[in-house]
Amino acid sequence: MRARSAQHLLRLPAAAVGETTARAAAEAGLRVELVGPGTGGGLAEGMLARLAPASAVIFARGRDVRPELPGRLVAAGHSVLPLTLYRMDPTPPRELPPLGPSLEAVVLTSPRAAELYLRGVGGLPLPCPHWALGPTTRDAAAALGIDCHIPREPTMASLAEELCTI
Repeated sequence: MRARSAQHLLRLPAAAVGETTARAAAEAGLRVELVGPGTGGGLAEGMLARLAPASAVIFARGRDVRPELPGRLVAAGHSVLPLTLYRMDPTPPRELPPLGPSLEAVVLTSPRAAELYLRGVGGLPLPCPHWALGPTTRDAAAALGIDCHIPREPTMASLAEELCTI
């Protein structure tokens, strides 16, 4: 019965926060029908325009979650069923590679990554440019005292293009 339920879930429409997540979801067998602009708030707007009233939404997420997406859905009268799939834990310092003499930039991919980075470097950002994948991470990093640039679009491809200009 459990395998049958999992197969049913794969047939449900899925939404992804951005292109990279959409590709990973499709490779895992999900039917991605909505790709957001790279932020939880932006994805919530797209979902709210498509959901029937009082829909139930399975929210596949990490242990540490930003409130924008589920908060907007609940506020609009939808049920959000959290499904925690992963967690981000800090890498023990002894397992980190040495930084080397010429660190060109630091890339932060999530608010949680910004917190862990700052903790890992002793509370002060390293003296080099910092990049955030998107505006949510940039704003969270700024609240921690980290000044970040963001790429034109919150995608890995756009970020890579920007990093090539350093």
